[in-house]
Amino acid sequence: MRMMLPIGMLLGMMGLITPSSRADETTPLTEMNARFRAIYARAGSLTLKPDSPVILLEGDDLVLLHHGERKVERAIPKGYHDRKAISHLPLGLVVLLNEVGPMGLTDADRTDLTEIRARAEAAQRYLPKLGWTGDLLARQEKIFAASIAFIDRALQKGAPPAAEIQQFARDMAPLVMSNAAESTALQIDGMHSIVRKWQKAMPPEEWKKLTVVIVGAQMPRKGNLATQYFAKLLNEPGEGRRIIYAESLWEEPKALRLLATHRVDRKVAVAFFNDDERMHRDLLDDAAKDYLAHFDWNK
Repeated sequence: MRMMLPIGMLLGMMGLITPSSRADETTPLTEMNARFRAIYARAGSLTLKPDSPVILLEGDDLVLLHHGERKVERAIPKGYHDRKAISHLPLGLVVLLNEVGPMGLTDADRTDLTEIRARAEAAQRYLPKLGWTGDLLARQEKIFAASIAFIDRALQKGAPPAAEIQQFARDMAPLVMSNAAESTALQIDGMHSIVRKWQKAMPPEEWKKLTVVIVGAQMPRKGNLATQYFAKLLNEPGEGRRIIYAESLWEEPKALRLLATHRVDRKVAVAFFNDDERMHRDLLDDAAKDYLAHFDWNK
């Protein structure tokens, strides 16, 4: 059984069609190009072959599309999000106070700080319910105590100077990064337990055809944890042939649409250039480098 996902190709993703690619008039050339676009769109109907599995990371979930079935398992545990939420407290304070204007705290700023303080105290009281002990619990208590004290200082004396904000951030950084290190282990261990289970249930020849689509935001794309994990697992250099980062494509059909684009591009790149990665960069890349190397900037 094949899973058919008819789609209209996102031509802009491969750089062939951009928002400004339009003609002022209809000519035989524009009509020919319109026909090309229709053919390209039709080529983008994504067919998931039964023996070519796809794994998607969508938020907290790993999704396996294989043999016409869709399996979903939660990969990122609650402990990851608990540490993340606590770490966001000092990060949020630095963001807020760094944006205070020359006139000092506004009424809206004071309202934000007061509300954050109330929520921080409530979260601090919730800590014992997490069952954390030792260094883990002590670290969170330090974050809460320092953050609440910093809020009180701002409410009483006004916006802290930049040097004080920076010192607060530097004091919090080791605690935040310790939380980040533990969250990293939780996410990777969670993903790996699921992926290994799926791998063991899959014939080796089908596993070799696996493609991974990671749905994520723009900022964490560089050095992305999931990309690093799957690159190690599949012995790939990173994004490319078997690992695709679907930036800000939060709906599964859109992420699969990007996968279709990559597959079409790869075939075109091999046909024209004998390089399956060539269409994953601007077609004008090499020519632009050559032209700019000798460009007369004074003309």
